[in-house]
Amino acid sequence: MPFHTVKRIMKSNLNHIRPWYCNYLFWLGVVGFIIIMWSWMDSFQYVRSLHTPDRVEGSTSIASYYSFHSRVGILGVTYESIDYSKRKITTVPNRGYSSQSIPLSSDGWADLRSKNTGPFQLPFAFYHKTDVEIETDYFYIAHWFLLLIYCLAWWAICSYQRSRRRKACLQRREMDSEEIKPEK
Repeated sequence: MPFHTVKRIMKSNLNHIRPWYCNYLFWLGVVGFIIIMWSWMDSFQYVRSLHTPDRVEGSTSIASYYSFHSRVGILGVTYESIDYSKRKITTVPNRGYSSQSIPLSSDGWADLRSKNTGPFQLPFAFYHKTDVEIETDYFYIAHWFLLLIYCLAWWAICSYQRSRRRKACLQRREMDSEEIKPEK
């Protein structure tokens, strides 16, 4: 096959815009979509959490940790600071990373189940709570709201990439039409 024919075939492939389902960003987005949907559905069956190691502040008896959790349609991040000098057991624990997976149908979660009956919770919430020895900061985001934000960002990125490809394709077509014009 002559070189100029190969060159023309390569140019014709560059002038073609692939459909959305042939785009790798689309399929990467599908993976993220499936993970968020699974997490949302799973949050109505289990309470899953991950706790970071305790950090003890200097020579004090105050320990703090972060907790990441998924339950009844929300994802949450919690920061707790506990003053063990004000508790009955004053020894400060030295816990490492820990994770929990507790079925929501267990007895201790009946109150949580009764308060959160539907799949759609408030989009997000921030609040601060202080007890005698525990100070807690909460941030929650609902799975449906996270999914909405994710889908909008995914659509925007795919649209931006497609518009850039369309623009490049049009520029190549203009350049090709200028090359083909007969000289007078």
